Amino acid sequence: MDNNNRDFWKEVKHIHVRSNHSTSLSSLNFVDGMCDPCDIAGIFATKYQDLYSCVSYRSSDMSHVRETLLTLLLVQVVMYIVSVARKMS
Repeated sequence: MDNNNRDFWKEVKHIHVRSNHSTSLSSLNFVDGMCDPCDIAGIFATKYQDLYSCVSYRSSDMSHVRETLLTLLLVQVVMYIVSVARKMS
């Protein structure tokens, strides 16, 4: 980026514009060769399942994480309800 002979952001913009013009709209609807939304969703579901199941974990740790997240969510919901109730009174 210290090269004064080239404008980094100008080149990024040029590449972005060029790639947008060279990509047809029909190719944007394909993921791993699939174009049906249900098939694409299936691909993502499989990839995420593989990703998140490749690391071992302890059930007690996951239970603790779930309880913590539910507690934090509950606190946020209560705070929101209180703020709405205050605005209405």
